[in-house]
Amino acid sequence: MQSTILKVMEECDSHGVTIPVVAVTSGKPLATLIKEIAALKGKPFGVLHRGEAADPDRLQVELDKHQIATHFFFEGDCDNAYCDRWEFSNRVLLQDGFARQQRNADHRQGVDEEYSDLAYRYRRKGFEGYGDHTIVGEIFTPTGGGKAAITVAIHLTFQTLVANRPQSIWIRHFLSDDSTATAPRAVCVRQALDKLGRFINQHRRAFAFSTACQYFAGPPASTPSLGVLKRRSIKHHLELMSHLNL
Repeated sequence: MQSTILKVMEECDSHGVTIPVVAVTSGKPLATLIKEIAALKGKPFGVLHRGEAADPDRLQVELDKHQIATHFFFEGDCDNAYCDRWEFSNRVLLQDGFARQQRNADHRQGVDEEYSDLAYRYRRKGFEGYGDHTIVGEIFTPTGGGKAAITVAIHLTFQTLVANRPQSIWIRHFLSDDSTATAPRAVCVRQALDKLGRFINQHRRAFAFSTACQYFAGPPASTPSLGVLKRRSIKHHLELMSHLNL
């Protein structure tokens, strides 16, 4: 998965799609940030605010000297007054909507959980864009968390499917029935995949836009690997974000 991500990043960079980003945290010295900016040699860049600078006035003076493409703010890390220092800049609000669990088995099966309503309110807060961490969450581990998970879990995001429910993005977890280390992995994958396929087929119209869900609803003749399932789930989430009609 990590090699795939790096390959995509390199391809995007070669087409000028990506921009470098420097991070602001409450504990980072301004001198360190200035060095990081100098290393970019005049390239446009973004600023990720993962906390409020100790001296926001000096930070603002320094950043105003440069061509900044976008300011990214994690919701909850900075208050409104801090964010409004750059109210005339391109600003994006970020949120990690994925509720990470210690074990896959700890996810609630068959229950709709609220993932994020940020897509429905970022404009009201004065931001030009929003972002999240898909169905992976902010914490990234190259090996997927170390030891192979005993319970297989597939995560699917979707718009509100129930009348009178608040406008939001929801998530549901599809778990394998077998949860022992001796259970064949292919059997566990098929158990989770079959549950996901039934759910999608029950709501065909809601998922008609998603090519990833068309794959899940099949289901595929051969049992896919966990890596394939995760990539498809991420692809669906990106398709969902693109599909939103707000």
